[in-house]
Amino acid sequence: IFGSADVLRHLHTKLVTIRHSTAHHILIEFKYTESLDEQAIAKTHSYDTFYRIYQELKENEVETFILSSKTPRDKLLNRYGYRLTDWPGVYKSDNVMLRNIKVLVLNELQNEPHNAFVKCFASRQNQVEEALKLIKGLDTGFLSDSLWDFLAGLQRYILKKGEPIMRKSVTVEDILVSGKNHLQAYLAKLPLEERLRGIKPEEILSRYKPEEVLSQYKPEEVLSQYKPYLAQNQQQAEYRVLVGRTLQIRFKPTTEQLQAIQEQLQKFKGETLKALDELALTSATFAEFEEQLAKIQPFPD
Repeated sequence: IFGSADVLRHLHTKLVTIRHSTAHHILIEFKYTESLDEQAIAKTHSYDTFYRIYQELKENEVETFILSSKTPRDKLLNRYGYRLTDWPGVYKSDNVMLRNIKVLVLNELQNEPHNAFVKCFASRQNQVEEALKLIKGLDTGFLSDSLWDFLAGLQRYILKKGEPIMRKSVTVEDILVSGKNHLQAYLAKLPLEERLRGIKPEEILSRYKPEEVLSQYKPEEVLSQYKPYLAQNQQQAEYRVLVGRTLQIRFKPTTEQLQAIQEQLQKFKGETLKALDELALTSATFAEFEEQLAKIQPFPD
């Protein structure tokens, strides 16, 4: 069975026919360095059969796919009743024993986003290059971060080294580390505006804790950004205190009454607070002020 959980999740949602499958269980046999032959078909049939028996599943609950990096011989496909479907590179068998097992020929799959990832393992160099070129144009959200690292490493091994990676005993971890280092080195050379192009500010900030963001700036730089905001808040606080003092001088309310007024004043700002100070000066009684205050809506200024 091919791949890690991350890879399989991606294949299930992206790869042609697999993404259209209604089966709850997907089995994938991947032939990369070896050609598809009679033994591979027989083994895959066994996997499909014994998996259903062991899991006590119905036939329609399991669907099995053979991914072939190399293009199989027509003679072999015909012998086992495999015929090309409406999808290029997708073969289905007329043989009753193999009807649940499809063959996907990577060299023949359409060069579409949903096939691009798996086509990186095709045996023909031009197919790999086309797939990688397509992937580079995709949005970053199309793949997870780990898969972007994997593809960057895969590109280095396949296109730069020119050899099948599985013949070199290269592990998935080796490719991930190589790809991550390559991407970091590449991004480090890009100007900041290039790295941030197309990314919304809130998307960038969401990846960091507030203290991580603030640690990148000097205290005076942070304060300079907040000076207008702080000045405005200070002015509003002064108006609230002024309203309270006016009421205290004119009507001598209790501490509890003043506290209740101050809590209500927190809802107001700007020009509304100025108007409330005028109201405190012109109201005949404290009760009249409270009555008028209750009627005022806290619109933002």
